Amino acid sequence: MARFLDREQNVVTRYQVRFSILLLVIVTVLYGATYQQFRHFNIEDPRGAQDALSYIKMSHGNYNVPPIHQYRLLIPYMASLVQKALHPLVANEKELDKLSFYVVNFVVATGTALLLFGVLTKLGFEWQLSILGTIFFLISRITVLSVGTPLVDSLYFFAIVAIVYLMLYEKVVLLACLCPLFVLFKETIIPFLFLPFVIRSMRNWKMVSSVLFSLSIFFVARHIMQREIIASQPCLLVTIVIHHAQSYILLSLRRLFTPAGIHDLFNGFAFLAVFAPLGLLVDWRYRKYKIPAFLLLPILIAFGFALLNGAMGRMFFAAYVPIIAYSLILIEHVLEEKSKNHE
Repeated sequence: MARFLDREQNVVTRYQVRFSILLLVIVTVLYGATYQQFRHFNIEDPRGAQDALSYIKMSHGNYNVPPIHQYRLLIPYMASLVQKALHPLVANEKELDKLSFYVVNFVVATGTALLLFGVLTKLGFEWQLSILGTIFFLISRITVLSVGTPLVDSLYFFAIVAIVYLMLYEKVVLLACLCPLFVLFKETIIPFLFLPFVIRSMRNWKMVSSVLFSLSIFFVARHIMQREIIASQPCLLVTIVIHHAQSYILLSLRRLFTPAGIHDLFNGFAFLAVFAPLGLLVDWRYRKYKIPAFLLLPILIAFGFALLNGAMGRMFFAAYVPIIAYSLILIEHVLEEKSKNHE
């Protein structure tokens, strides 16, 4: 009995050490990649991050911002809590605004990276490749922008990988319980809530009830905000979608056939945008990894959002899980072929 307990204790200790090292690596890389963006971001001149001004206002209780931003409450609310906690230590109000969002987004992105590592290991990648894929996420321009700037995308990216993680591990009850929370992160998460229905074991009353309840929560929350919080005319989600479709789809399609448009679409992935389709071909040919077919769906969803939004790169980055996974397949394949040639 004593030996068994000692063995169990050793397993727990090894797990804790590995987790601590992984967490330290993630925090180190994320801090190194994002600090400059945070430090040099100018609230008075946000340039490509104009949305940040809306979220800073919301963190101070001012919801007189563009309708598309008004309902993305959670990050600004958490930032407001950090502002209250750090106010005695930071005298400069603008620096406090920046720091509060940086703290919140940094913590969220760290959790996202941990879940991504879990997804990659579940897909069958060795820990070395899983760490490499996690680092690809951490150093992406979109991650750097989302963490180092007062934006709200970090929770959106967290929800995406959390849904994929819970689907791979088939945690139906936990996923069903979390969907009503995910839907409050950002309205663009709604199509991802339907991904679990691709898996037969998740097509049950629990997930159906969860999605229906999540959509109800979403629309009820918007209705309450329109009546009690937002001092402006209500704006229907459908109206916003139609407006974006009319304003951006044709423009985005034209841009896709230009070097600038291609660069914009793939700016969060750099050369991974080339690696991923090649990795997909390698996977189809050799079938070393059993990548579930549903992982291709986030690419279609993200591409659709990219066409509906002027910031195509930020929207398409929602496909980061499958693109990183397929890129790792290509990298491993090329390195294995090279090692065989040296033998």
